[in-house]
Amino acid sequence: MDVEVGDIVYFTKYSPDELEVNGEKYLVIRHSSILAKESK
Repeated sequence: MDVEVGDIVYFTKYSPDELEVNGEKYLVIRHSSILAKESK
């Protein structure tokens, strides 16, 4: 599954790691933890 900027992804509850860069929060998720996606 290819994921691009702007896609909405659904993932397992405890899979993301939260990362903060320059005051902005990001979620880092393994590809295998993505269950589904919606393209805009």
